[in-house]
Amino acid sequence: MSKTAILTLFALILPRAVLAEDSSGLDVRTTGYFIWDGGYLKEAKLQNGDNRKSVVFGDLMGGIVLSAHPTERLWLRINPELKDYYPFPNDEGQDEQSRSARWLVYMEEAKAQWAILGDPAKPTLEAELGYMIYKENPDAKIFGDYLFRSWIYPGILFTKFNYPKAQIFGVRLGHHWNESFNQNLFVTSETKYYPFFDVSVAYTADYSYKNLVEVGAGVNFKSLIPVRPSLTTPTEDKSNDNVYKEVPFQTVTIPAIGSDPAKTVTIAPLGADSTLLIVQSGTSPADTTRIKGRGVNGFASGALKTDGMDDLTDPSTMHLLPGIQGTETKYSFAGTLFTARISFNPMNLLGRENPLGHDALKAYMETAVLGWKNYPGFYEKRRDRMPIMGGINLPTFNYLDVLAFEAEYYSSPYFPGTTMRSSYFLPYPGITSKYNTVWGDPTKVGSVSKRDDWKWGVTAKKSFKGITLVAQVGTDHTKMMNSGGNEYYDILQNPKEWYFQFRFIGGVY
Repeated sequence: MSKTAILTLFALILPRAVLAEDSSGLDVRTTGYFIWDGGYLKEAKLQNGDNRKSVVFGDLMGGIVLSAHPTERLWLRINPELKDYYPFPNDEGQDEQSRSARWLVYMEEAKAQWAILGDPAKPTLEAELGYMIYKENPDAKIFGDYLFRSWIYPGILFTKFNYPKAQIFGVRLGHHWNESFNQNLFVTSETKYYPFFDVSVAYTADYSYKNLVEVGAGVNFKSLIPVRPSLTTPTEDKSNDNVYKEVPFQTVTIPAIGSDPAKTVTIAPLGADSTLLIVQSGTSPADTTRIKGRGVNGFASGALKTDGMDDLTDPSTMHLLPGIQGTETKYSFAGTLFTARISFNPMNLLGRENPLGHDALKAYMETAVLGWKNYPGFYEKRRDRMPIMGGINLPTFNYLDVLAFEAEYYSSPYFPGTTMRSSYFLPYPGITSKYNTVWGDPTKVGSVSKRDDWKWGVTAKKSFKGITLVAQVGTDHTKMMNSGGNEYYDILQNPKEWYFQFRFIGGVY
């Protein structure tokens, strides 16, 4: 969409909102905001492994918020937004069109909210319907909020500068008791990521003891009701196999199938950690393949194909040939995600206002299991799908609204990319090459995967009347858009790759 079309759209929205207020008597409030971002990448990595150093970046964003209060217990909110972005990487030598800014128009929020029971300002029971913003962990500022801000199968984490929350589409039913206990039930439909429109059911609960200690937990049954089960748990596909096969040592004779002659297959150990696959067809010379690992395990086709597996698989069904002994497992996007969090605010023991600043020295932690079920192959160890983050609010003596340090540990051995899900529509980790799926030997401290385990960040915020300033430095799960508007992978993959970013916000945000 061109800049002219975007500006025209916003020019039409504002006066129509005002006219609606004048003509119908509906109490419609119109506010808006402008955001300017700028930053510096010390070093970042591309999907092919190349580095980019000393990259300056920035973008603009703006939005209009239309809110109405038709009845005492009903609120409506619509928030269209536009932003520009420059494709990453944005290298010298590319043509001007490839390097120029792109503009996006989208809906940031569009919802209705009802106060069902209790005081309308502080309801005991409330409901939200539509495209809404939700934040599970009120303390997290960079990492965390895993319940709606992460994937399972593969376990991918997302962070976004000054946006530690999630956009969800669906229904939320909230219950609040005595300002100390809260619980929420969600029924959501997936609108951002494949497989689209699958229905998930989630639940959260938290309890605060005198604002001193707070605990919370959540569960998300992702894709509990698939719109198309064959997409959520992909069926057999000749080009992209989703049947993970484990074939142990054996010797078997396979009868002729169609035009394929009978053959004898031998799978035998070779040393301590390798396998020898021998396929003998009639009087032809035997085909011999050396395979890493014990037995032949993996897929028969696709980007993550295992050598030799196609000799053991019926190409019409992607299942093992008759007579081959082994197990088969289908991966799925569906599964169960758990979260748990705790915070401790020691300065509330004083029983008065914190002299070090609002919530200064408050410490907090959050962890999650990104898919409870284990699968053979990629998802054998649950601990590799368990991120944990922690943070502390630093003293500012009220000179700043927020100053916090956070760190995160996530030991996934796989490349933090979304290509297999976004482009190949398969619940696999990594990108298109199996050699980039696992980074080196994850048991070695110096391997690439281990350098990616730790993330950190420091964030600060200061608000004035009508203006807010935000700054952040660190290394997180930033994913920058390419020329097609896709965010395929983390660009910060080891400690020396970090960035600094600031934000100017003007208006009502």
